[in-house]
Amino acid sequence: MINIQFQITNPLRRRWETIFYKVGPPPKKGKYRVWEVQAFKDDTILCFSLQWTFLTDHAGIEVGAGLFGYSIQAGINDTRHWNKETNSWEVHGYDTE
Repeated sequence: MINIQFQITNPLRRRWETIFYKVGPPPKKGKYRVWEVQAFKDDTILCFSLQWTFLTDHAGIEVGAGLFGYSIQAGINDTRHWNKETNSWEVHGYDTE
C-alpha cells in the first residue's frame, strides 16, 4: 500500500454532509472494477490524499482534495476481496481462479 496524506482540519466543525456521489463501471477496464466520485462538506481546512492499495480487499487507487470545508474524492477500485490464505481473489466467497 502507498498512502500519502496531508490534512488540516477545523476542530470546531464535526458535521459531514454528502453533496453528490456517483459510481459506475469504467469503460473497458475489466468486470470487477468500478469508479467512484464523491463530494461532501466536512471539517477540512486543507487536505490532499493519494492511496494506492493492492492485494487487499477493494484494491485500487484513490485521490482526494479539500479546501475550506469542501472535499472531493475519486477512485477506481476492485469489487473483489483478497484471500490471504490462498493468495487469490474471491467474489462473494468463491475463488475466481
